[in-house]
Amino acid sequence: MGPFVLRDVLDDSGFSLSDVWLEYRGLPLKWHLPIGHLFDVFTGQEETLPDFGWNITLRYGNYPSDKLFRGFQPSSLSSSPSSDFFMALNKESSYLRHGTAKKIMNLSKEDQMQLWDSLLSSNFEGFWSIQDKLNDYDLPPESHAAPYSEDTNFPRHVPVRLYVLDKGLGDRPLDYPLPLQNLVHPIVNEEASLEKGKCIAATLLDAVNAILSLDLDKASCPVLSIHGIALDPATPLLWAYLNLMYPDGFLHLILNQSKISC
Repeated sequence: MGPFVLRDVLDDSGFSLSDVWLEYRGLPLKWHLPIGHLFDVFTGQEETLPDFGWNITLRYGNYPSDKLFRGFQPSSLSSSPSSDFFMALNKESSYLRHGTAKKIMNLSKEDQMQLWDSLLSSNFEGFWSIQDKLNDYDLPPESHAAPYSEDTNFPRHVPVRLYVLDKGLGDRPLDYPLPLQNLVHPIVNEEASLEKGKCIAATLLDAVNAILSLDLDKASCPVLSIHGIALDPATPLLWAYLNLMYPDGFLHLILNQSKISC
């Protein structure tokens, strides 16, 4: 039925993509975040999911501009807040990685435009050809230990945003959790590592502890997910970042307390 509804809407002479938005149980979905992340956030707050999956509603008109800025702008506007917002987030994540935003600021205008345009056109190779220039780091091996030297190339911090889902909603409505941030290092006890001549790579669990100022261990069995994928808390943080980062340069990590089984 969906294609027929879209066909009728598109045939409307007054149709504009800037009036289209998605909703789940009365909440507008943040269009700039990938669907796997939104699925984790909202279904993670549900006690159970219907057998037929996750139903979201396509809305047209009455755009909730108090909750979302428009993803698509009328052609009459010369600037796009979408691309400006995207680049602002990339500058923030670049600052966390390098201690400066110069690396992304020094990209040519053509490279900056390619980063945005390739995202819109799902040009995977075009996007990563630019993004790889911003993330040329040394991956720790799976053993989590490697020879450490002054030439080892790690980011200063790993840009992580953590979303904590509560244990059971009860009668409370669904809500979008605020992202939590703190400085997250890619190496555990860097000074001690330097003295021992090796580095110990931080894990996703280390990132959670750094952000929440806690001391959880693996026995606590926190359920972590990225892009709709459940991950082992012992997954190396830098590996997860370089392979599962979002286009904005952040690793958006879900901690689902309601599904802790231990």
